[in-house]
Amino acid sequence: MLLEDSISKKTKIPLDEFLIAFQMVLNSIVFIFNKKIYKQNIWDLYGITLVTVIANMIMQDFKEITIEMLPVRLLFYYRYVDDIILTVPSESW
Repeated sequence: MLLEDSISKKTKIPLDEFLIAFQMVLNSIVFIFNKKIYKQNIWDLYGITLVTVIANMIMQDFKEITIEMLPVRLLFYYRYVDDIILTVPSESW
């Protein structure tokens, strides 16, 4: 499992405990608008630091796994969050 491998490489917290803590954080996010407190919806997570960190961990591992599988050497690779640009030698096609 990619998620389990990503988490176990970067922390000693067991996966089940990590997921419980992650869910607790997501369920406790609130914001104030017009002096009224609202609970953040779970489907509206863009910009939440914890989600960004987890996504970055998974994308980094995904990159390492997929690049190892490529039959060619990349000339250029750059990733910004979830956007990737890369080049391969033209003779590889």
